[in-house]
Amino acid sequence: MKQFRKVLPAIGIGLLLLLVVAITVFTVWFHSKIETSDQLILTVEEVGEKTLTLKIRNNSDSEIYFSPGFELERRGLIGWYWISLYPKGEPAVLNWVPAGGEVEVSIPYRTVPGSGLPGRYRVVKWFKLDGREFYLTAEFQK
Repeated sequence: MKQFRKVLPAIGIGLLLLLVVAITVFTVWFHSKIETSDQLILTVEEVGEKTLTLKIRNNSDSEIYFSPGFELERRGLIGWYWISLYPKGEPAVLNWVPAGGEVEVSIPYRTVPGSGLPGRYRVVKWFKLDGREFYLTAEFQK
């Protein structure tokens, strides 16, 4: 039993290091999927007291459809940290942007834990355009 107690802290540290490596690998993989696009542009238009207004501009020749969900990340010392996925438990809604058009979407971001702190944030949004899937981001300061 004494030997096990001596080994237990080492096992805990090993598991913690394994978790840190797994999170780092996932973060690098996820951020490698983030792109910029001339055909599809995501911008933050207004940072209100309780809502965030995004503009999605479709410069392509195809219409796009997208869900209302997005991820919110906060800038940290080393990189971007995931805060939350929004909305949770909302009914499935499909939004649409015509070819050459744009649409504004308001998001109640104050309901997201951790979004009330001052700092640099970004919205990460998944899109599919002409059979290609990618993520776009739009940054804002609070």
